[in-house]
Amino acid sequence: MVFALFISIMIFSLLNHVPPVKAHNHKPNNEAEHEELKETILETAMSSLSKENQLKCDSLIKNNDYKSLAMVFEKSNQFDAAMYAYIQLSKSLETERDLLFVGKKLVNSLKFIESPVIKEQGARVAKSIYDDLVKEDTTNSAYQVGLAGCYIEGLNDIMTGVTILKKILETEPNHVHANFQLGRLGIVSGQFDKAISRLKVVVRQDPKDIDALLYLADAHIGLKQNDQAVNYLKQASDLIENPELKFKIRKYIEELIN
Repeated sequence: MVFALFISIMIFSLLNHVPPVKAHNHKPNNEAEHEELKETILETAMSSLSKENQLKCDSLIKNNDYKSLAMVFEKSNQFDAAMYAYIQLSKSLETERDLLFVGKKLVNSLKFIESPVIKEQGARVAKSIYDDLVKEDTTNSAYQVGLAGCYIEGLNDIMTGVTILKKILETEPNHVHANFQLGRLGIVSGQFDKAISRLKVVVRQDPKDIDALLYLADAHIGLKQNDQAVNYLKQASDLIENPELKFKIRKYIEELIN
C-alpha cells in the first residue's frame, strides 16, 4: 500500500477536492480539436465554481490575466484548468523569474492532472522552459531538478529524470530535492533500503518535512518494519494541523500496531 502518496495528495488538495474534470483519453487529430478539448476542460472547471468566481474568471479571460485565472482554479482544486491557464500564461513571459515560476507550477501539478493531453502539453512547455534555463546556467541544480520532474512526472521517461538527479548528487550529495525524488521513486520501484537512505538525508536537514516522513514510513512498511513505520507516522501526525488527516494517520497507526 503506497500510503504516503495518498496522504501527500490529500495534503496538496487540503481535503477540499472538487471532483476532477473527466479525463479525455483520445488525442486530438488537429489543432482545432485540440483547442476544443482545452475549452471543454475550462468550461467544465468553471461550472464547478461559485457564480461570483465564474464572473471573475470570465473577466480574467477577457483581460488575458491567465496568472490570476490559474490561481482561482488552483484554489478550487481544478488542476487541469489551472495547467491550461499556466500554459497560456507561458506564451507571454520573458523574464527568467516569471518563466521559472510557471515552470515550477507546471511540474508540481503534473501528478494531479486528469487529461493526458493537457498533462503532456504542460510537461513539454515546462521542459522547454527548463531546457532554456539550464542552457543559461548549467550549474543551477534547481533548474536540473525541474527538468528531471518534467521527464518523471509528465513525459514517462523516468530513467532520464533519474540520471539527471543522480548527476546532481555527484556534486551535491545532500541535495534535498534530488534525494527526496530519488527516495520517492525508490519506493515505487520497491527499492526500499535505497529509498530510506535517500529520505533520511532529507529528514536530517528538515525534520519537519511531512512528505519525507510519510514516505519513510511507507518504505519501512515495504520492509515489514512496522515499528519504525509507526515512529515516522507519529512524527508526521504531530506536525499535521488538519484534524481529518491526523485522524486518518492515527487510524492507520492502529492498524499497523494491531
